[in-house]
Amino acid sequence: IEHANDDATVKGFQMALEGLLLGLAECGVMQIEPQIGDLFDPQQHEAMMRQETEDLEPDHIVMIMQSGFKLGDIVIYPAKVVVSS
Repeated sequence: IEHANDDATVKGFQMALEGLLLGLAECGVMQIEPQIGDLFDPQQHEAMMRQETEDLEPDHIVMIMQSGFKLGDIVIYPAKVVVSS
């Protein structure tokens, strides 16, 4: 969606994505949406790489690469993140 040039195509994909997320939410599936600065939680996050930073303490989220999903307390797909070292 971010790289598409055609506005109609982007709107179509956005509508489909919103419908999918709404349908999943109605079934009890929720997105895992970590924020920059959150403490890394290996139960909900998958660290794709480590990055040195002076802004955050070690083991905090520096960048979110992809949201995850969970059903109740069960993680279906962990959020992919970059973690400070």
